[in-house]
Amino acid sequence: MSDNLASNDFVFLEPEPSGYTFEQMNECRWSRPDGSHCSYPFFGHELSAHLREYHGIRGGDKLRVRCSWEDCTKELNKGNLSRHVEGTHLKVVYPCDTCNKTFTREYNRNNHQAICSVQQAVDRCFGSLIS
Repeated sequence: MSDNLASNDFVFLEPEPSGYTFEQMNECRWSRPDGSHCSYPFFGHELSAHLREYHGIRGGDKLRVRCSWEDCTKELNKGNLSRHVEGTHLKVVYPCDTCNKTFTREYNRNNHQAICSVQQAVDRCFGSLIS
């Protein structure tokens, strides 16, 4: 696919997931060789596919690639590029449903949340016994 899409040629790479709102849509800020930015709208789950299909980011996870999001020039493994864009440029965080502590990785939030929800239940139980 081409970087030269007209602004009204938006085709989502996957169906919109339930629970997403328009406010959770992102705009691609990948820099083109002419200095302009892509500006394609996408949902977070579409980022890897968008980078592959529209910006030619292909190859094995260990392939070294350069991030071209706005003024970034960081070089990293292709397998880490989506996580880098999410955490560094989109500022994606995953809040704990129990205590609202935020994490930059969903895996870390899930591990914390499993412990946190149990800890909250223990605190409620023992708190009622003490008072």
